Amino acid sequence: MTTTHAPLRNGPLLAAAIASIEGAVVLREQIATGAVTPDPDVPITLWDQRSWRNDFYGFDRCGTTQCLAGWVAELGGAKWLVTFTPDGPMLGGRRIDVSYTELRRLAEYVMAEPDDPEQWVIEVLGDRVIPVQIKAMRYLALSPMIVRNPDGTINRDVHHDVFLGHQTLNDIRDWYARLYPAS
Repeated sequence: MTTTHAPLRNGPLLAAAIASIEGAVVLREQIATGAVTPDPDVPITLWDQRSWRNDFYGFDRCGTTQCLAGWVAELGGAKWLVTFTPDGPMLGGRRIDVSYTELRRLAEYVMAEPDDPEQWVIEVLGDRVIPVQIKAMRYLALSPMIVRNPDGTINRDVHHDVFLGHQTLNDIRDWYARLYPAS
């Protein structure tokens, strides 16, 4: 018998993301000092609060780095538009050859789900996607700060302060305590 589990949301999801980031920080330090030599055929994911998600080529291997929003989205069950593999970036199971700038843009999106607000859903290369930060805010039940452009359209750089690039791990822990005090 297969048991299905509801995806993590809200405080438990943020706690899981923090725990994963803590593990990624330790792993990066262990790799850097030579205490651990990871299997080159097994992708790793590290933490970089300044980037939604990025390919990672360090320590003679590839993998990804992602910020808190990336960790929340991934742990919450979101599916990335682009995946990073030892063979290079993949889109829909096929290798893509795009510029670094274009790859960075594509890496900001996860696949849209039917209940995602249409105002945030766009089509990229034939797939319905949503910015990872919006998905993470939805999974954590956070309200975005909506900023409109002069023409009335919604500014793409909508955010919640917990996801700002300058947040440290201790800052994120403090946010958790403020956002989910009963957890």
